[in-house]
Amino acid sequence: MKNKEQSKASGGNYAGCAVLLFDDEGNTIGSTRVTHNDNEMLRMQVQVMPSELDVGSTCRLLVFTDPLPCEYQGKIVVDGVKKVIALYQGRTRDKRSEHRAAIAVPAQIESLTYSGKDYPLHTPIKVTLVNVSKGGMRFSAPSDTSTVGNKFKARVSISNTEKIVSAQVVNLVNHETKPSQYGCQFLSNEKEENSNE
Repeated sequence: MKNKEQSKASGGNYAGCAVLLFDDEGNTIGSTRVTHNDNEMLRMQVQVMPSELDVGSTCRLLVFTDPLPCEYQGKIVVDGVKKVIALYQGRTRDKRSEHRAAIAVPAQIESLTYSGKDYPLHTPIKVTLVNVSKGGMRFSAPSDTSTVGNKFKARVSISNTEKIVSAQVVNLVNHETKPSQYGCQFLSNEKEENSNE
């Protein structure tokens, strides 16, 4: 019987999804898109394979799927004449919290969510993503942008792929001289609805 992580890795078509690639030390090596994934062989092909990834090297992947991102580990192998990523079957999980990939990507908050209903903002709030993980993201913005507990939908663009994410602010770090940082947890629609019952 497969566990949940194995089922995710072996099911689903990720073609077209944005993906962040990073090395085992947590350094972001690039962002690209999935062009093909083979569910039976657990192989993934990406649009642009970063030159840092040689055959035999390992990497981590954060694939932006719906409704939440998926995180995998893999090894670069040759399939025919192309380099592809062979995904590990039972992704080994760090004892630490989910890996966070440092990025600097513009995003915008487009609506606020109250009692399960979205309220579009007349003028979207522009923010900058600081890092992202399978379970959430951190963004920087002026100190009066949000408060802990607020739920929202934001538009994020990675590797020319736009994605709308639902999230909730779970922590806030205020800075006197620079923008504040907001730690957020991703929400699926099911979680948003259930949290209001």
